Amino acid sequence: MYQIAKLTWEAASVLLRTKGDAPSSELGQKRPLSLVKPRTLRFRSMNDLTNTFRELEESLWRGSTSDRDSILSDEFTEFCRFGDVYDRDHLLQDNGQSPSVEFPFDPFNVEILSEDVALVTYENRVNGERARRSSIWVDGPNGWQLRFMQATTLED
Repeated sequence: MYQIAKLTWEAASVLLRTKGDAPSSELGQKRPLSLVKPRTLRFRSMNDLTNTFRELEESLWRGSTSDRDSILSDEFTEFCRFGDVYDRDHLLQDNGQSPSVEFPFDPFNVEILSEDVALVTYENRVNGERARRSSIWVDGPNGWQLRFMQATTLED
C-alpha cells in the first residue's frame, strides 16, 4: 500500500524541486533541493489553496459543459464508483440530466505532490449515494486542470 505524506504549507514550499533539480548522473548523488518557491504555489495560505481546489471541484458538479471543458485535461480519465471508466468526451456530453449533489464536500483535503501536481480527496453524496473521491490536478499552460478522478462507494 502506498502512503502519501501530508506536507504543511511551509514544508511544501521548501521541499518541492524546481525542474532543474535532477539527480547528478556523473556522481550518482542528488543535488540539494532548491529553496525557490515553485511557480504553482501562488497562494497566500493553505486555506487559499484549499478554497481554490474546492471551487474547481464544485464547478465540475455545478458548472456547465463549457466550465467542464476548460477544467478537464485532454487526457482526463475517471474510474467511477460502479467500475465504469469514463474519458473527457463522456463527461462533456450534455444529456440534460444533472445529478443531485450535496454540498459542501467534507472532509476536503489538498496535498501537494510536486510543483505542478496536487491530490484532492473528499467525500460527497451524489443522487443520495455517499462516495469517497480522489482527483489529480495538473497545473499547465491552461491553469489547473483535472487529469484523473476515482470514486469509491461508501456504506452509510
